[in-house]
Formats: sequence, C-alpha cells, structure tokens
Amino acid sequence: MDPQPQSQLPERPEDRSRFCEGEDDRSRVLALWRGCDWVALEREMEDRAVRVGDLLPQLLRKLDLPRRRVEREIFHVWDKLIDPRIREHAHPAAIRQGTLYIQVDSSVWLAELHRFHRQEILRRLQEAFGPELIREVRFRLG
Repeated sequence: MDPQPQSQLPERPEDRSRFCEGEDDRSRVLALWRGCDWVALEREMEDRAVRVGDLLPQLLRKLDLPRRRVEREIFHVWDKLIDPRIREHAHPAAIRQGTLYIQVDSSVWLAELHRFHRQEILRRLQEAFGPELIREVRFRLG
C-alpha cells in the first residue's frame, strides 16, 4: 500500500497562521489547500492589472501611426515624383528622423545623384510631403 503524502502544513498551530491569512473563510481554505499563502500575491497582482482600454490610446500615440502612414506613402509616390532615369538606379530605402535614405545601384549614379539631383529630389519630396517630414536626403550604395 502506498504511504499517505505528508502534509505541507507546519506542525505547530502558531506556524500555520501564516498559511491561513485571508479576509474570509474561502481565502483561508484556499490557502490551506494550496499549502501556502497566495492571498497576498493575488491581491498584489490585482493592483497591477490594467484594463486594455486604458492602455490602447497610449499605445496608439506611441506607435505614431499617422506619421508612419505618410512615410509609407513616400515609397509609393516615388515613382510619380522622380524622373524615370533616376528611378531605374535609385529607390527609397528608409526614413529616420527626417532623413530619407535612398539606395543607389552604382557608385557612378551615387555621385551623379549627390552632385546634381539631390536638391531637386529634396525639393520635390518636400513639396509633396512638407519640409518637417523630409529635411534631408542621403544616398547609399547598395
């Protein structure tokens, strides 16, 4: 026959009191059944719980979705704003903190764009999207 499992409760009644803390009988019974006092931990977890409805507006502000949508639109409008000769060799790669990074397929085109077309590209993009969104244009070989 299998031996009965030993109780997790301390032998002395005064030591058991910490396992029986709670506001009502149900809490005390649950604490005894669990073998330890989870009431304080559960109460602490309830205090930290936050409703999703309270977090959502803050999250949406942090994501800054309207600005991101405009940034994505830059990639779509590129084909309409920029000369087809340039589009064959360059395309927008990323935008960070007001700087549009344009990826160029050769060092010859990189030099050409930087020297002769940088201001034109910047002017057209700023006319379409505003100077606060695109303040600078940089070219990368890639």
